[in-house]
Amino acid sequence: MMKRKKVILILTVSFSCLALFIGTLSFVGGNLGKYSIYYAQNLPHETGTNSVMTAVFKHLGDVYIPYNSLDNDGNKMLETEDKTIHYQAGGMFSPTMITVKSTKDGDVLLSLQSDSQFPYCIYDFTENTYYGFNRAGTLVAEFIDSNTNVLSSHRVSALNTVNKLQNEMYGPIISHRKVPKINLQFIYNFVNEGKFK
Repeated sequence: MMKRKKVILILTVSFSCLALFIGTLSFVGGNLGKYSIYYAQNLPHETGTNSVMTAVFKHLGDVYIPYNSLDNDGNKMLETEDKTIHYQAGGMFSPTMITVKSTKDGDVLLSLQSDSQFPYCIYDFTENTYYGFNRAGTLVAEFIDSNTNVLSSHRVSALNTVNKLQNEMYGPIISHRKVPKINLQFIYNFVNEGKFK
């Protein structure tokens, strides 16, 4: 009888510890995703890297997105007078993508996505220009009318243009980002800091 009670007690304690461990991991993962914009803004990083762009792209399904409605595919959508921004969080069969379309004619103006050559790319269809970024969000290449121009740190005009395009695509997400009640910045820094140095 006593042996049976010990086994039940050991199993109960083991399952409780396992449930607590899984719950903690789930909470930490959810917190790091939901508040990733805040954490990325406060992450120490080298000049020229873009921790915020990578956070937006990786956690688009978790971060708060101010939106008015959903598009036909169920993605969040932000509408203004002249443009509509579609936020498509990646899934098993669909890539992460932010697309800006003209409200007037529905033409795609801008797109932030991943391709075979770069982890992050911005297509500017109005200027027929394509910008490629490495995993740290550093602008490494500019393609104008299919011609490749490797960028140097002195291409201030390209960097200014990219900053404007990024603000147009995900500026509303950044300006409405939430501040965590339980701040896990130290965990976010531990996991991500090496990527941006």
